[in-house]
Amino acid sequence: MNRRRVIAVGGAVVVATALGSEQSATAAPAYTVTVSTVVGDRTRMSLHVMGSEPVGSIKADIRDNDGSVLATLTDFRLKSGTPTDSWWQSADHASLPRLDVYDVTVEIVAATGGDPFVGQCPRSLGYYADTFFDDLSITPPIIDFDHREVLIAATLAWEDPATRVHTPLPGRTVSMDVVFRDQTNLPVLRATATTDEAGRFEFREPFPTEARIDLNFYYEWPYNFVSGSASVGSSIRQSRLSLAAPESEVEYGDPIHLVGKLEMLVTGAWVPYAGQTILLGDYGSFRRATTDDDGKFDFVVPAGNGTYKASFAPYLDGDYLIEPASASAEFAKAYYHLAFAEKDTYLWHHGGDLWQMQGRVDCPDGTSPASVTLQIETKVGGATTWSTALTKVLYGSYSFWEDLTLPDPTYVRARVAPAGQFLGAVSRTFYNRSGFPRRTVGTQPPTPLPRR
Repeated sequence: MNRRRVIAVGGAVVVATALGSEQSATAAPAYTVTVSTVVGDRTRMSLHVMGSEPVGSIKADIRDNDGSVLATLTDFRLKSGTPTDSWWQSADHASLPRLDVYDVTVEIVAATGGDPFVGQCPRSLGYYADTFFDDLSITPPIIDFDHREVLIAATLAWEDPATRVHTPLPGRTVSMDVVFRDQTNLPVLRATATTDEAGRFEFREPFPTEARIDLNFYYEWPYNFVSGSASVGSSIRQSRLSLAAPESEVEYGDPIHLVGKLEMLVTGAWVPYAGQTILLGDYGSFRRATTDDDGKFDFVVPAGNGTYKASFAPYLDGDYLIEPASASAEFAKAYYHLAFAEKDTYLWHHGGDLWQMQGRVDCPDGTSPASVTLQIETKVGGATTWSTALTKVLYGSYSFWEDLTLPDPTYVRARVAPAGQFLGAVSRTFYNRSGFPRRTVGTQPPTPLPRR
């Protein structure tokens, strides 16, 4: 009696034929068989067997396209599983004539005996080759300021599953991804190369910093996927930046020169580094200068009291093979300005020889002293020298209203004496016969102020 069973193998449908007698007691049990090769050894077969009866023995024939048997494997050993769901591997090997996908006939005898169960597994054994990057070299393994180009070279080869002999694989595409050091924010460098007749390929690329190199050959039947990696280190050149102290004893806001020099260490000696960008200031408000052939740079900036900081940041231009550098210079001798507010400084006539001078002292540089000393000076018509009519210390808003008795004619002005880092100031000059109107309130004449 012939019995036909349908067996699912790796998603395909195969047919198993049981040969036995007319008695059902001797009929072969059905098995579901999945065929593959042992990981790492394509010459050995791996079988996943599921059935109602424990397996006693297994024989597998590997067949060519014409049905002829190329190899027979009989020494199968239990690897893992249960009596009815088990994994088996052959201890014997099959050396096949070419890389291809082969048909397999599996014959299983149950542990309890009886007729063998035969399963036809078409195109179930993939006899393919692993690939390798042989003789992979990275030159130089460490880049530096003067040696940035990296040569990556290797041979793409496939390995015969039986003999383990490597054979070059020409005309294939190899891809490379270069991942640069963290915190550089550099994009991944991607490139491809085609192997020559000898299976060789090369990449030549400038590297701005240390990196990890990933090589990939993607699956092309019958050659398996392979990846490889290597790394490139870096040696960082030293640099130094100097900044000379600026000129002092100048007024706040006046232009001053900040002069400095950039150097790098070459074979034990410091040499100028020309053509580089130097930054002055804080993040977001940089001034820029470029070093000349002597490595020198010059910033023209308004004088101010505080610290000037210059920096060399090569990574901003994508160079990570020379270290950053910075330098500072203190400047604390800029003199602040004081000034009289033009619109708020007047001389008012109250009648007769009574006058009032009012005004306000401004701090145009944004820095104020604790107090200012106000002097009101007069000069009688025909005189050549000024006399101090009043001296007063002002605080807070530095505003003043001062009564004066002035003979006719008299010139009047206000003065702030210099003190510490604050310059003095002089108001415009007033003349008490220049037609200043009498100061009035509403429509009534003002009450004369009492004499002092």
